[in-house]
Amino acid sequence: MKKFTSIVLFLLTLQAFTQQSDQSGKFINAGVWNTSLAINIFSDTDKQPALTSKNNHYGAQLSTGYFVSKNTEVGLGVGYNYQNSEYTGLNAQGRKKSSYTINTYLKKYLFILPKFAFSAQGSFVYSYGDERITPSNTNIKAHTIQLRITPGINYFINDNLALQAEFGSIAYSHTSNTYTASNAKGSRDNFVFNLNMSNFYWGITYYW
Repeated sequence: MKKFTSIVLFLLTLQAFTQQSDQSGKFINAGVWNTSLAINIFSDTDKQPALTSKNNHYGAQLSTGYFVSKNTEVGLGVGYNYQNSEYTGLNAQGRKKSSYTINTYLKKYLFILPKFAFSAQGSFVYSYGDERITPSNTNIKAHTIQLRITPGINYFINDNLALQAEFGSIAYSHTSNTYTASNAKGSRDNFVFNLNMSNFYWGITYYW
């Protein structure tokens, strides 16, 4: 049900931008600044016959943007994510991963009501992560660059304050890994359509 809701929201956002159906008369002027804080708290348990997994994810993103034209924002953001996963049964293990991100972005708003707007954000993201796996005592350090498109919804309480939600993403990423014990290196490329709840962020934005 959660994934179905995610898909519906994602498709509604894409449809709104495809049709460019801004009939509300609402817009944000060039020259406006904003600051946003968004968080993610997510946990789940997956029970299989031979393996049970428990996952906890916490994330926070802070960004500042500037409107270069009507309803078009460019900005810079930083973030932190932490994930703790435990697997019991066959191949029991634990994984703890923390990562830091910095990104530049271009964000477009499309108002469908005076207080309600869809948004689409294109981002270039760099992240550095550290993962520890037990009981093998494996330590992996990862550097990732990513191109990402993220849809969102925004509810404006007034002209200066809005609630926001970001759900899912389409992304291409390149990751370089280093296994610290052996100094072995590896890399991978991924193209991902991500609708996991760990990729949902809820927050607040102040405009001035």
